[in-house]
Amino acid sequence: LIAACLASLPTVASAQSLDDLELRKRKKATTIGFSMLGIFETATSLNRDRPTLTNLLFLAPQLKIGNRMRLRLNAGFFRNWLERQTNPWDVTDLSLQFSHLGFYREPHSKILFSGFLRYSFPTSKASRNAGSRGQLRGMIRASRGGLFKRLFLAFQFTAFKNFHKHTSWDTSKDPLDSATGGAGYDFMVQNNINFGFSQTFTASVR
Repeated sequence: LIAACLASLPTVASAQSLDDLELRKRKKATTIGFSMLGIFETATSLNRDRPTLTNLLFLAPQLKIGNRMRLRLNAGFFRNWLERQTNPWDVTDLSLQFSHLGFYREPHSKILFSGFLRYSFPTSKASRNAGSRGQLRGMIRASRGGLFKRLFLAFQFTAFKNFHKHTSWDTSKDPLDSATGGAGYDFMVQNNINFGFSQTFTASVR
């Protein structure tokens, strides 16, 4: 079974992931299948001094294993339209992801627990310039939909591990002594983080 879903997401849905949107579909029981997910977005910055205009085409072919498990390849393609933007074309980091859309539902509160494990390959120009060798990321989410018929709430905890060619800078040089100054130094540190954690709370109305 091949299904295509390629559309711009409305504002109220933009805070939710593709997995969240899939959970809202009415599914027939299936053992194994294939589908294609997609998003087309246009983003612009109205900053007078630094305007930007970018299109993103995101494609995610996936293998469905039962109604809840997914093995998915995530790929995105950028088109920058203004001359001041550095690269006219770019790609996102290609990633391979295994996700479970709901491995446990608490019977009293109806809270659904889901998660994914993803490895990202350094295909974007930013990752290659930073000397990245990839990133391993895992996420656990607790979500509850159908509150007051239209409200969706979710809390997720994410941990990631970066792999880098370089984990520091040349200590014989002053990191601020460069054409980019402090901004260059900050950029280097952010891209060479070893591991980290984050938490996200989402509320949206359907």
